[in-house]
Amino acid sequence: MQPSSSSTSQRIIIFPLLLVTAFTFCGFWFIDLYFSRIASQRYENNLLQIARIGIKTLNFLDDNPLIPEIDSFSDTFSGDSRFRTTVIDISGTVLGDSRLSVHEVKSVENHADRSEIIRAREKGVGISRRYSSTLNIDLLYVAILFNNSKLEGYFRVAIPLDELQQELFRQRLIFISFGIAALLIVTATSILNSRYIITLVKSSRQSLEKRAESRTKEIEILQNLGTQLTACNSKDEALEVIRLVTTLLLPRFNGSLAVFRASKDRLEISADWNGDWEDETSYQPEQCWALRTGKTHLGNPDNGTMSCSHSRLENQQMLCIPLVAQGETHGVLHLAGSLDKKWSAEELQLASAVAENASLTFASLNLRESLRQQAIRDPLTGLYNRRYLHETIDHELSRAARRDQTLGLLMMDLDHFKKFNDEHGHDVGDFILSEFGRLLRMLIRDEDIACRYGGEEFTVLLPETDTKGALSMAERIIEKVRNHDFSLQNISYGPVTISVGASIYPAHGDTDEQLFKEADGALYAAKNAGRNRVMLAPIPGEQPQQDE
Repeated sequence: MQPSSSSTSQRIIIFPLLLVTAFTFCGFWFIDLYFSRIASQRYENNLLQIARIGIKTLNFLDDNPLIPEIDSFSDTFSGDSRFRTTVIDISGTVLGDSRLSVHEVKSVENHADRSEIIRAREKGVGISRRYSSTLNIDLLYVAILFNNSKLEGYFRVAIPLDELQQELFRQRLIFISFGIAALLIVTATSILNSRYIITLVKSSRQSLEKRAESRTKEIEILQNLGTQLTACNSKDEALEVIRLVTTLLLPRFNGSLAVFRASKDRLEISADWNGDWEDETSYQPEQCWALRTGKTHLGNPDNGTMSCSHSRLENQQMLCIPLVAQGETHGVLHLAGSLDKKWSAEELQLASAVAENASLTFASLNLRESLRQQAIRDPLTGLYNRRYLHETIDHELSRAARRDQTLGLLMMDLDHFKKFNDEHGHDVGDFILSEFGRLLRMLIRDEDIACRYGGEEFTVLLPETDTKGALSMAERIIEKVRNHDFSLQNISYGPVTISVGASIYPAHGDTDEQLFKEADGALYAAKNAGRNRVMLAPIPGEQPQQDE
């Protein structure tokens, strides 16, 4: 039987359609395979780039970082991104994971047998797709072997496979739904989507790079802060460094630093930055919540935190950080910002880092000054010791010679002190010496240098002082000591008198040995003349002077 024309037409139509359909499905299969491979490579390359950035950022961790520090770094590096960051040491132990807490990290099993770790160990880079028993999802893993001065191990980045699978599934639906006619549209859409994803990844990468660059700069500034503060010789230098660095790190905040007075009853603003400090310039410790609680305090009534009573700023929130180091509070760091803008975690971390460096520096400077004072001060009288005197007199003689000025030297001795000490005991003797040191500090000028030379013998250097001035100062000291009531426990021990010998540069010599020799000789002359007086060393060609 002959086939009908209609059936032939159908075959003619159906056969090409079958061919076109087969060709279309083959084309769809190859296109789907191609785009699947491109998408996978794109995700892998992006994860590789992110992992390399992470390895560079690891260099900014402290030496020998601990698990909490590495886990915190993993959380910070991933941030709110969809990828998962894991840091693994060379033995396979997990040190940090952005999706796990510190406690969970410590309990995670060893990862040395993971396929991506094995490949990374062999080739430096490992990529795998597998099921995560920790998160219960399929993930695309990229691991890179690294070795720097801080750590050796693997930096692994992962992203859920369902994102890639969902993208491929959507493409297949579009291919099946729209057929050959929609193929070009699907292709164009895929290209546009690919470009969008690349742009998104580039944007994310640029954002990460900018963030890493910003953090790198901040870390560099903090390192410079620590280096410079360590080299500071005074609190004034340290305050200048803190002012400069805080201006760079926290430019949107008006700041100040308050330090305790010597009496510890008040704090005073010693430095400010980013504009004049318009709040209180001094206050009592109990007015600051940070000092009362011993920790950082952010005053914001809208969040239920009281503002410090020393703050009078309106429409601003005050951050107060106590400067505590070695068990001692040295001051408070203040930062004032607008109520409209909240503090970021990075800003709080930077403020805390500045405060920590400042507190350690103040503690170091205080310790250094305490040790220095112990080395140059006599503990009983509070006067400088003999060592400091010999170090200083050479400098004073050089300055006097350079400026063509005079320099006076007084040597003093408490009259009959040995006998007095034997009669009343060493405790009373120590009291007399201590009280005499206090009187001496009250009577001399700021530029004068009073020292305990040894035992009951004292010296005073008088810069820019001639013979008349030196004798006048000696007479004032003699009179003040003679008239002073040396009372201890309501018992008066007196009167106490002193003998003084004086020499003058350059009349009596131009070296410290000559001046000490002449002054010592004059001191013995004063004792031989009856004590309780001052004698000037004889000047060649003149008669010795004395004051009865």
